[in-house]
Order: sequence, then structure tokens, then C-alpha cells
Amino acid sequence: MFTKGFDEAYNRALELQKLFYDEKEKYNEELKNENRDIKHLVNKINEEKYIY
Repeated sequence: MFTKGFDEAYNRALELQKLFYDEKEKYNEELKNENRDIKHLVNKINEEKYIY
């Protein structure tokens, strides 16, 4: 009985850990995309400065 409860809790902890890491990866990917967009905008602004 004790081991069944422990196994369930352990499995749930593993599920939560996987969810956490999946969310973390998704957040990191979104950050990477935002940084790329910001770099693109900065480059565009700098190009416009040199054109005029």
C-alpha cells in the first residue's frame, strides 16, 4: 500500500517535471524568436540611419 502511493507520487512528480521542462523549452524558443525579431528591427533601423 505504501509503495503504491509512493509510486503514484513519484510518477506524478516525473510528469510535472516533464511539463515544467516542456514549458521552459517553449519559453526559451519564444525568447529566441523575440530576440531575433528585435535584432532584425535594430539592423533595419541602423540601415535606415546610414541610408539617409
